Amino acid sequence: MARHDAGRRTEQLALPALLGLFLIPGALVTLAYVAFAPLAEASGFPPLAALLLAILVVLLPIEIGVILRAGRDQPDRIRSVIPYRRSLPLRSWLWLVPVLILAAFVGFGLSMAFEPAVIGSLFAWLPDWFVRPIDLDRIGDYSREAWLVTLGAYLVLNGFLGPIVEELYFRGYLLPRWSGWDGGHHS
Repeated sequence: MARHDAGRRTEQLALPALLGLFLIPGALVTLAYVAFAPLAEASGFPPLAALLLAILVVLLPIEIGVILRAGRDQPDRIRSVIPYRRSLPLRSWLWLVPVLILAAFVGFGLSMAFEPAVIGSLFAWLPDWFVRPIDLDRIGDYSREAWLVTLGAYLVLNGFLGPIVEELYFRGYLLPRWSGWDGGHHS
């Protein structure tokens, strides 16, 4: 279990606040995606571009804003609200990274087996662009330039910036404020 570097107790949040902080950013991104998708399509971009725009203008500012607001009275705004900062030993990285990559591929493969049935039975009422922001049958509907911009944004937002902010927000900020729900045991 990670230790607190600051040596002080982390403020615990009430369950309604935690649920709101966990769920509201995703709900707002979904609403923004729905609002931006017709605009993206009208501009010649695939629906994925609308999702990326929603991440850029809604999700990342909300999550960074929550962290900065929580540390507003501290000299180091971000580090002051992220108590778990112990590095993982190199030997753990050497086995954990390949195992997690393998698990991701296995999980993705398994999800491909049941995802069509779930989408067809539970989400058939949603438009195709919502369920499949990248529809392989429609790749040719968009220009090469639109795809280059979209995939470049995807790489930056989904491969670099997004994961960093998500880790800071969920594991760095929210998880330590949830530890009080383990029966009162604090690390």
